[in-house]
Amino acid sequence: MTSENRAAAKRPPDSEFQGGEGRLTRFTPKLDVLGLREDDAWCAIALEMGLRGCGETFDDALDALAEAVEAQVTFAVQHDNLGGIFVPAAPRYFRVHADVKRAALKRKLLDQGQSGLSDYRVGALQLPKPAGSFKPAVACRAWRG
Repeated sequence: MTSENRAAAKRPPDSEFQGGEGRLTRFTPKLDVLGLREDDAWCAIALEMGLRGCGETFDDALDALAEAVEAQVTFAVQHDNLGGIFVPAAPRYFRVHADVKRAALKRKLLDQGQSGLSDYRVGALQLPKPAGSFKPAVACRAWRG
């Protein structure tokens, strides 16, 4: 067996990988997140699902968003309504996300830090596996903001 065949035998099926030749990475479904400060609170938006989580800090907003996403996915799976999971946010949020991500990448390449992006954040949230039971209290707390 050649070294190329041995490498292919150890590698999971191609459906689990993304990237170009020699740069394969395991595919992990993630949601693009736009964080924005509104008054004295942060809002984190899962762009592909149109869900929001709010909190005093961006991390708090991400935590609330993660709970809302898990609740939505679990509810949709339990009710056989996967089409109800992916209802995207408004197009303007996708544009802002692209602009903020581009600015953050430029600042990183120029080693300038994130100082000019104080009211915005970009990130990703891993798509969760549906939980064993739906927790409506979690969903309500996440939506209250």
